[in-house]
Amino acid sequence: MKERNHRPINLGIFAHVDAGKTTITENILYNAGVINSVGRVDSGTTQTDSMELERRRGISIKSSTTSLHINEIKVNLVDTPGHIDFIAEVERVLNVLDCAILVISGKEGIQSQTKVLWKALRNLNMPTIIFINKLDRVGTNLDEVVSKIRSQLSSNILLMQGCTNEGTSDLTIKSLNSNDTIEVLAELDEEILANFISGEHIDSNKIVEKITEYSQKAQCYPTYLGSALLGIGVSELLEGVTNHFLVKKETETDELSGLVFKIDTDNDNSKIAYVRIFGGAILNRSEVHVSTKDIVLKVKNLKVFNNGKLVRVDAVYQGDIAIVYGFEDIEIGDIIGKKTDKIRTYKIPMTTLCSKVMPKSKADLPTLVRVLTELSLQDPLLDFKINPLNNELSVNIIGQIQIEVIKSLLLENHDVDVELLTPEVIYKERPNKIGSSLIKFKDDHPYPAQIELKIEPLPIGSGIKYKSNVSFGYITSPLQKAVEDGVISAAKEGLFGWEVTDCLVTFTSAYFNSVDSTAAAFRKLTPIVFMEALIDAGTSILEPRYKFELTLNKDHIGKAMYDLQSMRAEVKEQNFNNEDVIIKGTVPVATSSDYNIELATYTKGKGVFENEFCGYSQSNGDINKTRERTTVNPIHRGLYIRSI
Repeated sequence: MKERNHRPINLGIFAHVDAGKTTITENILYNAGVINSVGRVDSGTTQTDSMELERRRGISIKSSTTSLHINEIKVNLVDTPGHIDFIAEVERVLNVLDCAILVISGKEGIQSQTKVLWKALRNLNMPTIIFINKLDRVGTNLDEVVSKIRSQLSSNILLMQGCTNEGTSDLTIKSLNSNDTIEVLAELDEEILANFISGEHIDSNKIVEKITEYSQKAQCYPTYLGSALLGIGVSELLEGVTNHFLVKKETETDELSGLVFKIDTDNDNSKIAYVRIFGGAILNRSEVHVSTKDIVLKVKNLKVFNNGKLVRVDAVYQGDIAIVYGFEDIEIGDIIGKKTDKIRTYKIPMTTLCSKVMPKSKADLPTLVRVLTELSLQDPLLDFKINPLNNELSVNIIGQIQIEVIKSLLLENHDVDVELLTPEVIYKERPNKIGSSLIKFKDDHPYPAQIELKIEPLPIGSGIKYKSNVSFGYITSPLQKAVEDGVISAAKEGLFGWEVTDCLVTFTSAYFNSVDSTAAAFRKLTPIVFMEALIDAGTSILEPRYKFELTLNKDHIGKAMYDLQSMRAEVKEQNFNNEDVIIKGTVPVATSSDYNIELATYTKGKGVFENEFCGYSQSNGDINKTRERTTVNPIHRGLYIRSI
């Protein structure tokens, strides 16, 4: 073990759409001497927005990494997507960062995505600096924005600056020695509290020291001001990053430990893995153990970001981000080397929308399948599937803008023009009551096997569970495993075509012939038994729901309550905060996916509709949704038997 004074710092930049995040990134790179001129989003000359769609729409879609040096310390700078449809990409990146800058527009203020990002940052206890941008815009109100930040995000923000000529191009930023800062620190620190109560002078160096201490503990949040478009305030922001984040020391470990947080492909369609190194070092041309898969992979090439460029290296050490070539069997979330407490594992969130994909030219189908397969590896949420019965292609998505991204990627990079149909909600099925089925040996089927299954409903949210009451001394392990595999496979499509969940499936009895019975026979018979037991139980449709928080001016409460009732929402809480009302509850995904658009219209962009998937529930409306099957229904025995 050895101590290293300075290791690389991984800094993420987060913001709501159109808050100016990418422009800030450009200015930071310019101030650090990485680039010679500041690129502009509207002209498509920025460093981190490389996709044509990103340039055209002026938004970040994929996370982008670059690097710079501050006081001889390497900083990996990660520019993250700002649109809610890409929150999964943001959450993956969060797991590998040391600190963050949250950008808030001084014009638009706190938006729905701002609150989502803030919650994610707080869940990980991420040290965070706030930058209030666009203070040169006409109509900005700094006092109002700061008040909203304190009431809706945290009261522990430290306003480090003030400004003059707000709302004009003559905006000027000045340092601020505020009593508010002392009061916030006094709440956190006994020494400052004692000095504050006694009225003693507190040395400015002591204040800076305490700000740094509690900023790094993510207990207070230095807040800076400016206009990135005019280059105002960015150097001071960078100074704040230097003062509060670049003083970490860390004991090095010798054992390799890393997390794959992003996957890309090169021009040869080979995988490129982005790996945050949490311990030890990864060496070029070495063989490394992937603990999550228990496999060994060889590093074919190794690069890092250095002052905005990718450079080849022989080794990447603890704290840095390695760009690894040759890991074809790797996936996002895989752990390289040893799993340690420093690695925050990432759980793939559940998508609730699905869209069919159709090439406009049948000749493009093979290319489309290959590219969608690659994209689903880069983003596990897409969950690309092919229906073998009709060869229809589908992808899971979070929102409408992902459709534009997929279409743009296919057309720009592969010359494949596609149509993505309107997204459909993904429902599930749950048994209504206990059901069972016994199919006897040679009972209208060709399999030398006999199986009895019982299905019983469990509380919503339990998932599907399986157990065997058949003795392993009678039915051997391979046959037992075949029945379990058959149940899991059959449960993917229930009576209405949706995944069956929230039930216990019990293998209650069986008979086999020691001469003829095989695992394959038990595996093939199981879906027939399962579906007949499911018919006996019957199923109901479960719909996905959001947990929501709606914040808007109390003058709009009548319209909001009418909308919520129309969307079949269940309102659970209603609170007033000065001129605003905050309404909390749950609402179906199917009825509320586009509500942000309507809310923005009638509140002139001031209303915030924050939602988060919270699970499936029994519908409080009349839902009769069916989905086309991807396999032959085992209920139709003849067709099913001939199909396998």
